[in-house]
Amino acid sequence: MEYVVTTNQFGFFDNVGIDKSDFFQMFEGRTVPELKEHKENYKLKVNPSGEVPSLALPSGDAIVESEIVCEYIDAVSDKPNRLMPEDPLAKSRVQLCMKRFNAVPGAIVGLLKNQDAESDAALVQKLDTVLNKFIVTLDEGSTSGFCIGSSCTLADVHCAPFLYRFGIVLNHYRGYDMLVRQPRLGQVMAAVEAMPEWVQSLGSSGSKDSPKYETATPERLIAMYELYANNNAWIDTPSGRQLAGRGRSAL
Repeated sequence: MEYVVTTNQFGFFDNVGIDKSDFFQMFEGRTVPELKEHKENYKLKVNPSGEVPSLALPSGDAIVESEIVCEYIDAVSDKPNRLMPEDPLAKSRVQLCMKRFNAVPGAIVGLLKNQDAESDAALVQKLDTVLNKFIVTLDEGSTSGFCIGSSCTLADVHCAPFLYRFGIVLNHYRGYDMLVRQPRLGQVMAAVEAMPEWVQSLGSSGSKDSPKYETATPERLIAMYELYANNNAWIDTPSGRQLAGRGRSAL
C-alpha cells in the first residue's frame, strides 16, 4: 500500500510544513517536493485525476473510485461473506443506496467550506434534502441497524466512513449534527462501529511494507479539516502563516 497526498493535505504542507500538519504521521521523513513528485507519478501511472483511493493491479490496469474499488475487492475475495448480495433484488437496493449517497459528500463539503453565514440556511436545506433521499433507500425500522438487511453490505462500507468523520467535523465547525438530525444514520453508525473490523480500521497499524498511521481520533479529524472550514484562506502573522477564514462558526 502506498499513501498519496490529497489536495487538502497539500494545502497545509505548502503553508505550514509537513511536521506541523501531518496529522496521522503518514509522511514522516519526506519533503514536500518529494511528495509532489510522487503525486505526479501517481497521476501518470495510476489515476490521471489524482483522486484516491485507486487499486493498481499486477496487469498494469487500475481500478478507480472508492465504491468501484470496494466492489472489485469484494468480487475477487475468497471470503465466504460478501459485501455485495448475490440476490439481484438485494443487490439493486445496495446499489441504489450507494448512488443516492454520492450526492451527500458534496453537500457536506459545501456547508463546511461556506464562508458566508447568510448562505448557511440554503446549504443546510440542500444537505437535509440529499440525506433524506439517501435515507428513504434504507430498511425502515431495521433491528440490525445496517443499511440493507441484517449484516454489513457495501452500502455501509460506502457511507460509514463519511458519516463518521464528517459527523464529527461538521458538528464541530458548523454545529450541524447529522446523527441527531437523522436518527436512522445514527443507527447505521452504531451497527458499523460495533464491528471489530471497524475498531481495527481506526487503530494504529504498521509493518515493513506499510507505514504506520495514527488513530483517527476526533481531535485529529477536526485538525485535518480545519483547512476546509476556512476554505484555504491564509494570512501571514509574526508567528507564521495562519488560517484566516471562517473557521468554527455555528449555524
